[in-house]
Amino acid sequence: MQFKRKMAEPEKRITDIQVQKRDPERVSIFLNGEFAFGLTAKLADPLSVGMLLSAGEITSLQLQDQTQKALQLSWDQLSRRPRTEKEIREYLGRKQVPDEVVDSVIDRLKQLDYVNDASFAAQWIENRQTFRPRSSIALKYELQQKGVANDIIASALLDFENSDAAYAAAEAAMRKFRNRDPETIQKRIYAYLSRRGFRYETIRAAVDRLSEEQKNEYSNNRTG
Repeated sequence: MQFKRKMAEPEKRITDIQVQKRDPERVSIFLNGEFAFGLTAKLADPLSVGMLLSAGEITSLQLQDQTQKALQLSWDQLSRRPRTEKEIREYLGRKQVPDEVVDSVIDRLKQLDYVNDASFAAQWIENRQTFRPRSSIALKYELQQKGVANDIIASALLDFENSDAAYAAAEAAMRKFRNRDPETIQKRIYAYLSRRGFRYETIRAAVDRLSEEQKNEYSNNRTG
């Protein structure tokens, strides 16, 4: 029995390289007299008219170009705020970036520490506690939605104190509802903290602590 050898695809000759009108940092590559693909000017720098390219070389150039574009898309997203690996993957997926390119970009971003789920989790918790305090349960859920692994979340929440977070949230609620009558304020605080994932006993302790401090402040003002 004889087997037919697969014929290698013929090389193609670069017949023209044109700077793109819409983006001067990109060029159009023409092979055998026809437009073939676009590249960044940097990637195209080693190329010249008359050069022969194999099918493998063409694929490699296109893959490098896709990777560069995907990296730029990722950097644009990261310039707005930190992102998790899951967020970047989903964003590039919506942009129809091939999976192999996404994997390559994620690896590169991790190497540069632009994507670091552990750092993201720590920053997320710190930001929440500064501006919108909530419970460890709520924070865990939020981070899970962002795609952060449970072991990373557990590590980030290792020193987290629900009592302190509940007190901070109660203070925020008190300022928000300060013009209401005392009974309404207390009901609103309980509801406010409950929506942020705090358990009843934690809420009660925070409210009691806040009430006690207000009484002490009032007493000091009278005697001062």
